[in-house]
Amino acid sequence: MSARSGSESASASASESERRGGPSASPRDDFRFTCEDCAHFVAETGVCANGYPNAEHRRGAPTIVFCKEFELA
Repeated sequence: MSARSGSESASASASESERRGGPSASPRDDFRFTCEDCAHFVAETGVCANGYPNAEHRRGAPTIVFCKEFELA
């Protein structure tokens, strides 16, 4: 069993950060959760095809609110 030294561990963490878009990338940038990313979103009208209210779930909302019907498009 081999243990990483402190510098090897830091280097591995830096590489992982770079793969994910670098240290300045926000987790919110890669995480899809808004209506605009959902298969049930009707872009032409801006509504949910299932009839759910979606103002809290839209891109640009001040908070993150998850929808239980979300399906990645």
